[in-house]
Amino acid sequence: MSRSLVLGIGLGACLLLIAAYVVSFKIDIIYSTGRYGTAFRLGRGCIGVMRPGFIDGWSYPSAPTGISRAVWWPYLGHPAAGVTLVMVPLWCPLILVMLVTAAWWRRGSRVPAGLCPKCTYDLTGNVSGVCPECGTPISTTT
Repeated sequence: MSRSLVLGIGLGACLLLIAAYVVSFKIDIIYSTGRYGTAFRLGRGCIGVMRPGFIDGWSYPSAPTGISRAVWWPYLGHPAAGVTLVMVPLWCPLILVMLVTAAWWRRGSRVPAGLCPKCTYDLTGNVSGVCPECGTPISTTT
């Protein structure tokens, strides 16, 4: 993959996560696969999974006021008998996407020794000090 494509995907994912974080304080977005299925939730700065779910389909209740503990730290709990809830603050995947994007970007920015830094032409045996492919002046340490 090209560096610009990776950067574009990484920045797009970061912007999407930031937008989801802001929206999650205005409204909860919940999708449930039914009473015995799983419910997915975006709300209060977190993404979450609850099992078992509840009513089938999408629901958009207004977001509760106040800030829950889950906004800052991941949460695994049982809010009711037989119900499991996992909540992950959106800053966790945001940091992960930022680190992976930065690492991929940095990895692609290094030019191995013996190659032209501009066009990556193999300079083995070149003593002229100029890249024969693109004409870039080459130092003797490259």
